[in-house]
Amino acid sequence: MKSKRRLNILLWIFFSISLAINLVIIINAFIPGDESAQTSFWVADLLTNLINGIRANTITDTNLAEFTYLVRKLIGHFSLFLVDGIFVSLTAYCYSLLKVKCPWWWNVIFTFEVGLSVAVLSEFIQLFIPGRVGSVIDVLIDMSGYLIAMLIILLIFLIKHRSLVSQKRAV
Repeated sequence: MKSKRRLNILLWIFFSISLAINLVIIINAFIPGDESAQTSFWVADLLTNLINGIRANTITDTNLAEFTYLVRKLIGHFSLFLVDGIFVSLTAYCYSLLKVKCPWWWNVIFTFEVGLSVAVLSEFIQLFIPGRVGSVIDVLIDMSGYLIAMLIILLIFLIKHRSLVSQKRAV
């Protein structure tokens, strides 16, 4: 009974974090291009100073635009969707243990569908926002973050399952 209560608490924590991240993604899709770029430039400037502090003249005026673009794609798309994918995967896993008792592949399909829906919706919204462009490339970057997250969670649970099976055999 205690473990079921703990699992229920984890479900709500993971769900709340997932919901918050997805809301951030969708809300950011409504931000006009110039404001979105300012945020990206701020993060890129911070990282430029950090990198150049470690190794001088790594990021210069000649490669700053490419670096800023990379920051937007790695942090704004890949990393955010990676973290979101982890929490959506954990939410689906906890839900399946508590409520549905479904096979592992259900979690994979559900998580993939959530990621694809959020990625497509956020890019679709950007088609109607001044200075923004909906991009299939961005959806692919987003989904690569989700897929990596799903693989990480799947590997963790496969390793956990193997250790539980080994412990049962030892007893």
